[in-house]
Amino acid sequence: PLPIYPMAVALKDTIEKRAYQIFLARGREHGKALDHWLTAERQILLHAAETPEQRLFRVAVAVSLSTAGPTLRRAE
Repeated sequence: PLPIYPMAVALKDTIEKRAYQIFLARGREHGKALDHWLTAERQILLHAAETPEQRLFRVAVAVSLSTAGPTLRRAE
């Protein structure tokens, strides 16, 4: 098992990169760093908490909603 510190640093780096992507996507909106960080943190942590089945379902729904992509359905 990895020591907790390197894992925490990796998580911080991942959140930081995502927050910067959000900053860029929102038109380089200054003064919103905390909002960008919290949004990134929520996205990263929710994604990490998903089960493989939930992730597959989310991807299938995204593809089915795409106008250009094929429709995938969740296996029952």
